[in-house]
Amino acid sequence: MHSPGALRVAGFVTAALMTLLTAVTSEMRPAQAPPESGHTVTLDAFTATAGQVARLHADGARPVCRLRVAVWEPHRPDAARFPSAVLADHLGLFGDRWLDIRRWDTLAPVLSDRMRLCRQKGFELVRLGDDWAHPGGVGLTGTDWQRFGARVDALADEHGLALVAAR
Repeated sequence: MHSPGALRVAGFVTAALMTLLTAVTSEMRPAQAPPESGHTVTLDAFTATAGQVARLHADGARPVCRLRVAVWEPHRPDAARFPSAVLADHLGLFGDRWLDIRRWDTLAPVLSDRMRLCRQKGFELVRLGDDWAHPGGVGLTGTDWQRFGARVDALADEHGLALVAAR
């Protein structure tokens, strides 16, 4: 029998490995397609190029920009824009941390720039990471998540992007 601490660590390791596997394989994996479209391809917002997106459009595909909006990732180029006040519990082994999504005043400018980046690269669709409904160590509620989701949806709309359901 394993101790609760060992099981918690095993859970974090499993989650971290799944996050890494998702990040590695999501580069060219079909996303959950909107009903009116055919083939979609999910690309990372930061690593995809405008050329890749243009080629996919030319081939008849619908590229989807993948963004994590509720998690701070230290390796992202905009990581320094998130003040420590919005960083919550650690998430896995890679230094990722949950964000306090109630701090919209702080998060909105960064998330807006991320959406703008997607649009500038030629994306029309955005798939958010599967980071929803976790308390994040700061006592987030279902109402907090609903409010955040509505704000993210409105922000995507402001940038001419449509949200695609996370898998």
